[in-house]
Amino acid sequence: MKCWREWILRHYYTSTAGGTSSYHPRMLLKALVYAYINNIYSSRKIEEALQQNIHFMWLTGMSKPDHNTINRFRVNGYKRHYSQFYPGSIAAV
Repeated sequence: MKCWREWILRHYYTSTAGGTSSYHPRMLLKALVYAYINNIYSSRKIEEALQQNIHFMWLTGMSKPDHNTINRFRVNGYKRHYSQFYPGSIAAV
């Protein structure tokens, strides 16, 4: 099961068109959950926290996705990845 999960993540989150490398969905999910715990809901404020707050920096391994990336993940992939990493708890979201 873990091998299958890694293949899916590598398949969907590897950029072949050039540009910057993609961010791992687990890292984006951690940043979103921690932001929500701290009552930060705006993607621009989450981006600011990722650049200025030491707790966010540690949690994301110094990755700094911009507000567009955060918002795209929130709209397109949040619930799918949340249920994948934390099965059975999607009803709470």
